Amino acid sequence: MRPALGLLAALLVLYLLWILFLFLAQAKIAYPAAGGPARASAPPPGADVVWVDAGGARVETWYLPPRGGARGRAPALLFGHGNGETIDDMAERFAPLRDLGLGVLLVEYPGYGRSTGAPSEGSIAAAFLAAYDLLARREDVDASRIVAFGQSLGGGAVCTLLSKRPVAAVVLLSTFSSARIFARRYLAPGFLVRDVFDNVRALIPKENGEALRRAARGRLLTYDCAHWCWDREGGPLFADVAAFLGEAGVLQPHQTSSSGFSSFGTP
Repeated sequence: MRPALGLLAALLVLYLLWILFLFLAQAKIAYPAAGGPARASAPPPGADVVWVDAGGARVETWYLPPRGGARGRAPALLFGHGNGETIDDMAERFAPLRDLGLGVLLVEYPGYGRSTGAPSEGSIAAAFLAAYDLLARREDVDASRIVAFGQSLGGGAVCTLLSKRPVAAVVLLSTFSSARIFARRYLAPGFLVRDVFDNVRALIPKENGEALRRAARGRLLTYDCAHWCWDREGGPLFADVAAFLGEAGVLQPHQTSSSGFSSFGTP
């Protein structure tokens, strides 16, 4: 009996040490690209680089204007990337939507790339709130047609806006319902997660993709792409996003006349 109790005690101690390690290391697990060497990447031609102050951090944003000679105030997309990327990785991916007349604001996370500070749910929320206000103030942007678009962790980032600022549409790509679900992968209790990003609650009214669809009363589209669904050719993903934004009134039919997106639906 004693050997068995001793073994159980040893296993309990090892488990508690594992939980302590996860608790202390969770920031590095959640934000693996934070604190890495800053790249010297140049933004694409025509990009407007603007720094915003967010909770004591100086955060970099790139505004990529619509392509094709858009006139007047254009709709715009505010984008949050995944936890292993920076805005440098994403600039060229939005060419298909920029060709449809959308401006794109890429927002860095505090502590990522050239931005100062450290990433957390609070600092990221502050960065995206400041970025939204920057975007809404632009004279070339129609503030009534701002779209929140987030990939993976970026879905949590843009969802922090929803109770504070109006958006015309929300697009979530490979996004979780709450960061607490990832604790299960490490055999840890969810209450230890500090940066929760409760996206279901943010979408009000009330797994993952299906839970978010129900919360938003929107649509759920699935692709055979695992966690990374970017199509470099601007294929199904961008066609479906364009269709959705047309139905939401963000894009107008004349903005898609030369897009080549056959699945676009007229609003």
